[in-house]
Amino acid sequence: FRRVLFRSILSTCLVHQFVLEADKKELQQELLASLEREKSQREEADSARRIAYTDALTGVKSKHAFVEAEEILNERIRRRGVDELGVVALDLNDLKLMNDTYGHEAGDAYIKEDCRLICKTFQHSPVFRVGGDEFIVILEGEDFKNRKELLREFEKMMESNVHSKGVVIASGLATFRKDTDSDYQHIFERADK
Repeated sequence: FRRVLFRSILSTCLVHQFVLEADKKELQQELLASLEREKSQREEADSARRIAYTDALTGVKSKHAFVEAEEILNERIRRRGVDELGVVALDLNDLKLMNDTYGHEAGDAYIKEDCRLICKTFQHSPVFRVGGDEFIVILEGEDFKNRKELLREFEKMMESNVHSKGVVIASGLATFRKDTDSDYQHIFERADK
């Protein structure tokens, strides 16, 4: 009787083990499929975010990216997490005239050339295209420390371009004032003037 009982228990255990092993493999496959779907969805979301946060014409950060950056800056300012911050407001001169005279393709080329000059000057800072002919650069770190020199070089380049009839960009710089600036908008308004 003991042998029969032992064989019966052993058989039950083996059957149970095979069933559990099959269930385990099925669960592993479901988990792997779920992880693969999640990875694919994350990649699609990242791709959509890159597209939304990149200006299609120039390749710099878009207005959507700027709105998010502004919210982050405002939060940092509220929490007193900002010491050194500069904002450069840039506006391309004569874009409407370029579009009206030579067409929108020439206007687009003009925007791209202006953007290239901006990015060349402010190499260590995010550049945002926030309107058709408007750009914002947020200066921190190395570019903030060298802001006066960078802007001086940029203005010299623009003066040269005025004489050679090259692209011309109006610019204004303002820096964060800990005692008076309660948000990004205060800094931007000074830079925009």
